[in-house]
Amino acid sequence: MKRNKISKAIIVFFPSVTMLSITSLTFAYINNISGVALKNMFIASLVLLFPILFLLQGVFCATNALNIFVSLGISILTYSIILITYLNTFAFMSFSINVISGMLGYALGKRFIRITVTN
Repeated sequence: MKRNKISKAIIVFFPSVTMLSITSLTFAYINNISGVALKNMFIASLVLLFPILFLLQGVFCATNALNIFVSLGISILTYSIILITYLNTFAFMSFSINVISGMLGYALGKRFIRITVTN
């Protein structure tokens, strides 16, 4: 039972912690290391990694019977704080992509459950 609660907490908070870590590292060391490399890393994470995190969170929420609104709500809140604090209008366009990928991941996870239960 305790292990189940820990795994659910990891599913809920892992994307938020990852997004905050990448953002903090990128903007904390931007003057010490080549700024272009860090900006490229952050843009890649903004375009690729963050939507993948939302997608995986949706899949894991569906397969572990977690509330999608609570899990994605925490990740969306974290992403919103990152947007307001650090970023410009480009990142606001990716906001809807992240939400859609989270919902898509949840739908894929539910579909996976139906397929495995019927077989």
